[in-house]
Amino acid sequence: MSDAQDDWDLESATLQQARRPATSAFSVRLNREELAALRAAAKAAGMTTGEFIRNAALEKARADKIPAAFVGVLGHTFSIAWAAYIEAGAPFGESQEDLARWLEENPDRAQRAG
Repeated sequence: MSDAQDDWDLESATLQQARRPATSAFSVRLNREELAALRAAAKAAGMTTGEFIRNAALEKARADKIPAAFVGVLGHTFSIAWAAYIEAGAPFGESQEDLARWLEENPDRAQRAG
């Protein structure tokens, strides 16, 4: 231990959480026109260029994902349609493609099932 460490009061020291989460830097190659357009859009939005690019990229990434609640509704809807199809005797077979064909040909029966 160095002389400076001898003066440390380790018994009354407290742990603190880091103030900023760990971040990473990422490079993107842009031509002059692209950079100018992004800078102008960022300025118009009241953001730095980096904030603008990060927000736009994250917004796009999140928009392409189907929300979990929607997936749940689709699953429930599929279950209802499948039950109606089986109740009708599964006339085309027992695959999802067969169900899709039946739904196309019998939309009124599928609606009554729901």
